[in-house]
Amino acid sequence: MVARADPLGWFDGFGFSLKVPQVITHEKILVDCQKEVDTFLDSARILGNKLLCCLLQFGYFNKQAFAGLKPFLDRLHAFLAGWPTDVPVAMEIRNKNWMTAQLAEFLRSHGVTWALADQAWVPSPESLVKKLDAVTGSFGYVRLLGDRAEVDKLTSKLDHTVIERSEQIHANARAIKLLSGKTPVLVFVNNHFAGYAPDTIRELLKALEE
Repeated sequence: MVARADPLGWFDGFGFSLKVPQVITHEKILVDCQKEVDTFLDSARILGNKLLCCLLQFGYFNKQAFAGLKPFLDRLHAFLAGWPTDVPVAMEIRNKNWMTAQLAEFLRSHGVTWALADQAWVPSPESLVKKLDAVTGSFGYVRLLGDRAEVDKLTSKLDHTVIERSEQIHANARAIKLLSGKTPVLVFVNNHFAGYAPDTIRELLKALEE
């Protein structure tokens, strides 16, 4: 969905945001993976102008992986040096203590969009948008992910809402509106946010209209 006018013409119909394969982001963690990157990009480019962006979605990094934010940014810097300029890229991290102005400044200097996730254990998109300048690329990116384990305890079918999240949905709508005042916004909703993504999307659209 998009929360404002679409000057880039992305949403004339539909488009795709592709996750960069986990072999790159989770297994090799951006090191010695040029072959995998090239193979992925060769496939992604088949989409042509329907390719909105590619998402570098990282898991939580413990101290054994990175002592802190700077070593991670050093590695990301080296990786992005080889990323093609014609493929927009977004990035999501899950280390809450790394979600700082330093991270935002780094992403902005590289033209990388900060993907903000409404997920357990990390700051909410609204809190980040209000605290920091979270617009770091040519578009905004918000993901409503929720708590997979919590939802899985309540349903295995993912065909109905099992957790009431109206307050969070309205908070996300406020964040999207703030972002959309500066840039087009991509929003993705996972079934595990509340149990059934179509219901969540309908409620979010209603909140955005208010």
